[in-house]
Amino acid sequence: MIIERLENFEPINEANTLDKIKNWFSRNFGGSVKKIEGLLSDYKSKEMDYVSEWKEILRDIEDLEISVETSGDAAEERSSKRTIDRKKDLLASIKNKHRKEIDVIFSRVKSEVKGKKDLEEYWGNRKAEVDADIAKKMYEIAKDFSDESVRKDFYDKYKKALVNSEKAIKEFSKMYKDEGSRSSKMSSSDLDEYATMTLKQFSEKIKDLGPVEAGQISKFISNLKSDLYVELDVKMEKMKEDAEKFKGDKSLMATAKSKMDKVRSDYMERIRQLRTKYTLIKKYT
Repeated sequence: MIIERLENFEPINEANTLDKIKNWFSRNFGGSVKKIEGLLSDYKSKEMDYVSEWKEILRDIEDLEISVETSGDAAEERSSKRTIDRKKDLLASIKNKHRKEIDVIFSRVKSEVKGKKDLEEYWGNRKAEVDADIAKKMYEIAKDFSDESVRKDFYDKYKKALVNSEKAIKEFSKMYKDEGSRSSKMSSSDLDEYATMTLKQFSEKIKDLGPVEAGQISKFISNLKSDLYVELDVKMEKMKEDAEKFKGDKSLMATAKSKMDKVRSDYMERIRQLRTKYTLIKKYT
């Protein structure tokens, strides 16, 4: 039986490959992964609710159709047929409502993963897993119906969803198995890039960071800020010593003071930028 093929997932999970990969995604795309998991939960919930509604209405229709076939009362038969039509209209209505709800979720997913290939792959893999769970429930429900065509339809859907899920998981594991085991330590060039970004660029970029990377950046920025303070003090002392040579010459002293003010202003602006970045990044650690 097709349900037994769920065991095909076991070798992958036993090797902890998927767990390592998902942990890597959480570290590197913390905020976005949480949003994707939340949207996946919403998607599965909406699908399961729809399946439950669909099951109840379809069962009512089946009972009414049996009543029509077995009833010897013409009036009762007409009433049952009218009720069947209303149930079918209701089925179409909840299907339309459900499709709109799912479209909203998919639109939010599209916005979250746009331009981020890794996150698109993550969503595709996780959705395939959820789709297999949903299809399994639909198939289990369909087995209870007497209509053979209904059972076969959902058996085929379940089999297709399961095969797609197996394929997605294997491809995902193959594509990211090295990522799942690698260190998340950021390079010095990456850290320098964050330090030199504008505040607007920085605030956008850090939204997708996990706590490990955010911690590395916050530590780097804090150290850099401290280094700049020290560097400023050393430079100011040197410039003061040089200015002493011009003591007595108001013009040269004024020029020296102007240069000192400019250097101090430039350093303090860089320090202020780093202080702001530090405040922003701490929220993600």
